[in-house]
Order: sequence, then C-alpha cells, then structure tokens
Amino acid sequence: MTIEDKRHKYSIEELRDKRSEPSAQEVPTGLEKFSDIYIVKSLDPYNTFIREIRLILNKLTPQTYDKLLQKLDKLELDGYERLQGMIDIFFFKAVEEPKFCFMYASLCKHFQKKHVTVSSQDGQTVTYYFRQVLLARCQTKFETDYRQDIDYDRRRKEVDAIIDEKHQKEEAENLEEALFKAKRRHFGNILFIGELFKLGMLTEPIMFDCMDYFLQGKPDEENLECLCKLLRAIGKELDNKVTDKTQNRKKLENNYSELENIVTQPQISARTRFMIQDLMDLRKANWVARIPEVKPMTIDEIHNQERNGLQHQDQYQNNGGSGNNSQQYTVPYGNRDNGIKQQSNRINEEQNERCFNANPVRQYQTDDKQNPVTTLNLVPQCAWFKASTIEKKPEDNRANMNR
Repeated sequence: MTIEDKRHKYSIEELRDKRSEPSAQEVPTGLEKFSDIYIVKSLDPYNTFIREIRLILNKLTPQTYDKLLQKLDKLELDGYERLQGMIDIFFFKAVEEPKFCFMYASLCKHFQKKHVTVSSQDGQTVTYYFRQVLLARCQTKFETDYRQDIDYDRRRKEVDAIIDEKHQKEEAENLEEALFKAKRRHFGNILFIGELFKLGMLTEPIMFDCMDYFLQGKPDEENLECLCKLLRAIGKELDNKVTDKTQNRKKLENNYSELENIVTQPQISARTRFMIQDLMDLRKANWVARIPEVKPMTIDEIHNQERNGLQHQDQYQNNGGSGNNSQQYTVPYGNRDNGIKQQSNRINEEQNERCFNANPVRQYQTDDKQNPVTTLNLVPQCAWFKASTIEKKPEDNRANMNR
C-alpha cells in the first residue's frame, strides 16, 4: 500500500464541517510576532536610471522643457552603458515623435559634451562622447534599409507560405503595419538629422553627402520623398550658410536643378511630382510657407495668441463690422484645446500621413537582385562624428563604440 492510499481524502462537505469545529477556531500560541511584514525587491541601478529618463521624457513639452532638463542634469552618467542607454531613449523618442524631434535634438545639443572613460580589454582607456555615439547611431540607421529592422524578407516569405487564406490576410496586415512603422521611423531619423544640423551638431558636407545618397544613380520615389523631407527641414539654413561663388553653392543649385528635371519625367507619380513642386515653390517664397507649420506651443504662447485674437475681435466690433474696415478676423478659440491636447494631435497627424505613405506589402515584393540595397559612401571623414568641433581624446577608438 502506497502513502497515497494511506491518506484520508476529504470531500468538500467534510472540509466545511472541519472548518466549523472548535479546534479550527483556536489561535496558535507561541508564535513570534512581527509588527510589519514587507517584501524588499532588489533594484537594478541601470534599470532605475533608464526608468527615470523615460518618466522625465514622457512629461516633456515646450512648457516643461527647462524644468525637466534640470532633472536630467542631476542623473549620474557614470558609465558607457548608461551613456548608451540615454542616447537610445533620446533617439527612439525623436524618431517616433517627428513633430517633437526639435526638443530631443535640443536635449542632445545640451548633452553633446558629456563623456565617459572606460578601460578596454588591453588595459588602455577609451573616452566616448555623447555626440560621438549619437551621430554613429544616426549614421547607422540612415545607411540601413528600414526593412531590415523588421526582418521583412523572411517574414514576407513566411506570409506567402501560409495556406489558410484568413490567417494569411491577418499576417499580411501585421507585416504591413510593421512596415509602415519602420518607414515612419526612417523618416523620423531624417528629420532628426536635419534638426541636429540646424543646431550645429552636423556639418554642411554631411548634408551634401545625404543629398547625394538620395540622388545617386536613378533615384526611386522613396528616396525622393526622403530628400524632400530633408530639404524642407534644412533648406532655409543651407541657403543661408552656403555663400555664393563656392563649390557648395554650385552643388546645392545642381541638386535643385536635378529635382526640377525629375518633375518633368513622365514615370514620376503625381504625388511625388507635387511633393517636389511644393518644395521648389517653398524655396522661391524664401521658405515662408503659405500655411505656417503648426508646432507645439507653450501655455504662455497659447495665452498670447488667444489675447491677440480677442483684441482683433474687439477692434472689428468697434469698427462696426463694416465700412472701410473690410478685414475679417478669426478668433482662435480652439488653440488652447489644441495646445493642451498635443498628444491627440500627434495621433491625428500620423493617421493623416498614413493615408499617403502606407504602401501595401505587395508593392515591396520585388526581386532583391534587381533592387540591391545601397549604402552611403561618405567622403574621407568616413564617420559623421569626426567632423565635430568637440575635442576628442587621443585614445578614442570607434571600433569599441559599437559593442
């Protein structure tokens, strides 16, 4: 007979009866008393550091920028892992929220001289600058086909191999969604690069290398769209910085001339043609848009705009709303709501953009041999951060930066 056979098995009714017996109501004696019982979880310093950065950036707005910057300054940046972690979060937020990347670029400008010194395996010390690691990250993402980020080719083959029609449709939609998000991040990186250039963290030669990359060979419409986004972001600054009768001015004018020639080509889609034409018209208007681009505003800016609108309304009413003053004023009553609900605006803008930019999966089902992935061949500086005006220590070693 086994131990299991010797054990008495109780039914539910028996257990209920046992619970009501006097012996079950007796409180055990002689037990040690504890005033408080609590569980202490071991905290990982690195994860605590990363979590603190995320919490700060989630509250970042133009109004809270200065206050939150002080909190970021107080964080202890004492190792390469933390430096890399901070850069990863800044970069992720910048490319995921293109309308707000100017704030993240400003943060990067503030921290660009931050550095850490570590010992390499051979005993030598290596110094890594925030700017150095950040620009290497931007360059790597710029040169990499965004389809590789989601392992698109492998997933496409898996979707094609699915027999069940309903399941295949669901997986195809999931792949298309992932492709759209990867493409959006790619465009976000381009805009982020433009903001870094405007703040002086990237140089003119690097911008010309980016333009040459998009125009090399027979440019496809996706590269043309990337070029238009880049030039809309930095066109005004380039025109102001590049002086006449210089080699860079000649290159810049040649690039715009090439875009004008591309517009006349019949194989270019109407969407891309209009995109290029809008860019050319914007340049002719000295980069003053007919409809000003709406950027996030601080609470003070919203209040000032409302105050100006009310003043215009009072002026219009005092003039009787007619007569010689035929100008009509529109009171921006909705601006407060627009300023406070910036998060909802981000979602709406992304949805509107998706109507134009989301490409079906089948559009990318092309022969990889016919469309090889090209990489950016930079001029002798070979790395963006080497054009920096920031002093680098002699022991800098870029090979260790990608570890």
